[in-house]
Amino acid sequence: MKAGFEDRENNAMRKSAAVVFLFLCAGGCSSTGEGLGIGFIAGAPTGMSIEIHSSRITAVNAAVAWPRDSTYIHLDHVWHDPGLFRAEHGELIFYYGIGGRLKLWDNSTARDNEVSLRLPLGLCYVFEQAPFDIFAEIVPRVDIAPDLSLIHISEPTRPY
Repeated sequence: MKAGFEDRENNAMRKSAAVVFLFLCAGGCSSTGEGLGIGFIAGAPTGMSIEIHSSRITAVNAAVAWPRDSTYIHLDHVWHDPGLFRAEHGELIFYYGIGGRLKLWDNSTARDNEVSLRLPLGLCYVFEQAPFDIFAEIVPRVDIAPDLSLIHISEPTRPY
């Protein structure tokens, strides 16, 4: 019975540390007035998301989520190409970038933690009169640890 309590306590600490990490990322970047977005990601995984613009064409995206038996964190540097697509209302922006991913497994599993390289490619629709946008992205990744692995692709969607 005590082992179950310790697992829940470790999970709560891991989740708290991930949230603190996400918001420290927000405090460590300088914004030039282009915006800060805080919201959620939906898909696999589902969790919290933040985007901090350092200019009109560059940003840092981070997310934290708690899929079953693990904690998921990613941090990407992305470049926006706002002139590639035209939208009648609002703005449709293509973006691409490079980043990293951590998947920290709970003590109750016998799995090793994972470290991956991420290469996000996405579209962001910025609404004309609303203070939010929505994203769809495809993210090829290369797992680095515990074992080197070929490319995997995920398709999360991030509205905020």
